[in-house]
Amino acid sequence: MSSRATLRKRKRQAKQMAKQGRTPVKLPSAAMLMKARRRDSDDSDDDSDEESDDEEEEEEEDNEMPRFSRSMHDSDDGLSDDDVLPAKKAKVTKFTKPTKKTESNASKQSNGIDEVFSVPKLDSSAVSKIDLSISSILDLDDVDDITADQKAALILSKIIFPTDRTLFYQLYWEQNPLHSSRSSQEGEAVSATIGKLFPMKEFKRILKEHVFVPNEDIILYGKSFQTLQNQASIDGPSVLKTFLKSDVKCGIRLLETQKWCTNVWRLASALEFEFQSRVSSQITVQSPEFLGLDKDFTVVDHDQFVLQLEGSSGWDIGEAKTHITDHIVVEDEIDEDNDGTGKSAVGKTSSYFLATGDSLYIPKGRSFRQTSLHPTDTNVYLVLGTNRNRAMHDLMSLVVPQAIGNLAVESKKMRQALPLTLTHYTGVASSETETEENPLGDKRRHLFLQYLEKHIMPLITEQVLDIVDPAVDQMSKSFVMERLPVPLSTKEEKSTAAGFSEAVIFPYTQLRMLRPGIATVAVEDGKIVLYHCMDNARVLFGNDMSPLEFDLDDGPAIETLLKAYPNAVMISDLPHPSEDMEDKVGVAQALFKEGFLVIVDETSKPGQADSDDDDNDNDGSGKLDSLL
Repeated sequence: MSSRATLRKRKRQAKQMAKQGRTPVKLPSAAMLMKARRRDSDDSDDDSDEESDDEEEEEEEDNEMPRFSRSMHDSDDGLSDDDVLPAKKAKVTKFTKPTKKTESNASKQSNGIDEVFSVPKLDSSAVSKIDLSISSILDLDDVDDITADQKAALILSKIIFPTDRTLFYQLYWEQNPLHSSRSSQEGEAVSATIGKLFPMKEFKRILKEHVFVPNEDIILYGKSFQTLQNQASIDGPSVLKTFLKSDVKCGIRLLETQKWCTNVWRLASALEFEFQSRVSSQITVQSPEFLGLDKDFTVVDHDQFVLQLEGSSGWDIGEAKTHITDHIVVEDEIDEDNDGTGKSAVGKTSSYFLATGDSLYIPKGRSFRQTSLHPTDTNVYLVLGTNRNRAMHDLMSLVVPQAIGNLAVESKKMRQALPLTLTHYTGVASSETETEENPLGDKRRHLFLQYLEKHIMPLITEQVLDIVDPAVDQMSKSFVMERLPVPLSTKEEKSTAAGFSEAVIFPYTQLRMLRPGIATVAVEDGKIVLYHCMDNARVLFGNDMSPLEFDLDDGPAIETLLKAYPNAVMISDLPHPSEDMEDKVGVAQALFKEGFLVIVDETSKPGQADSDDDDNDNDGSGKLDSLL
């Protein structure tokens, strides 16, 4: 059977499946749906010409189906009708192995992978602001002064100074701890800015003004807090009063600090654009002479940055034996040995001393514990946690089960019964029959595994590649539901629905995203559903999501607006199947009310619309007439 005939057949069956609603994933993007609809419309006239050729090929492909009754040595690369994958909504590039492994081919492949995993560099606009303090960087106007991505990269560069950001990702990220000491004169300047992120007066203010839920908002350490720990709610002023007593040795850990402190909220929200993952935070304050909180080694499922705000602290980091269970890295026999060193359980440990302004990066999966080396100083440090739920196994856990489920319906090979004698030569006991004299063990077992590798695994691989894009869309949706709401500057508040809710969108209005990636769309039950983070709480899942639903025809206009960053788009230029200006304006107006779009043009901003009305719409109506 010719490759062209096979391709025609696959196209025809893919179109038929698309018309029947048979899709490989539940959440393809809106653009993919629109593309598939246009393709079906353009190619529908070609289906009748291919039917006669395809009917002759079906019987031939059925005969190519490998059966266990045939010799396992027979070559059988043919695909049956049902091996055709479900409808492909978008073209997927297939990666094939080179026929000859030459050095040039290997170099090209290596360069390609390096490009995929490369880290965007700081552009000239960011480099020129490298000497600013972290607080000053946070105050920079988005887009006008610097983009959100560059601002986040700049903040990370300050936290890990003097280590270069590119070098950090190459040598330390998810690999090794990094202690950033500020011993030089330039480092001392960075140190001063870190200490100002959360001064003690801010900590006292938070305790004075709030009531806390134990183990959700706050954790208290020390005998002085034993009575408070057993209460349903903890009175902040009482905690502060106890903490300030000179003879009390205690510690306070304020969880989800971004909920209580605006500076920490702004910092964590900005860094989410660097790591593309939710950034959590917690502040720990230890009174003088309180020797540490965590005596045992701990292992967590995310990366951490420790910023020493005041005083000093010591940290021991080891290499615990860990395993993954339900996306959580858990401890495995992390116990102290008889002499109290703990080295026999966690392997080789390294100790770090953090002075005021220093930072320490701890990769996920590494065991650690904190101590206080200078008991005469008040110890204050901020821990930022990130890089959760975005590992390769998170993506594969989405696509592999879905791929196997699709193939169970569409592929005869996947529905074929296992050999009747399978248990005679497979299983753990059978695998132990492999010896030096007989490295393959039972020949039938080897041939069966060979069959899986040659005929089954390629089907799964190809199906996985087809549904990676929708799966990534779903991961993006999960991130939007988890991430922090974006803190607005005074200038941004005046140009968004937060401070200009009565704004009217016109065809000449220019809109852009407040920040990139803070909204995303998914196709659910035949509707385009839009999710965004502006209504999220500062604590994880503190508010219920209220997504918006749109017709599929609105998809191109919505996706154009979601990609409008840093440059704005004029409403009249939005793509829409109807090309009706009222439809375009209606979509833009609905999205603007959600708070994640910014009005850029001066004509549509507050005050201008009123002046246009006073002038009998001389400016506005003129623009509107020209557009219509």
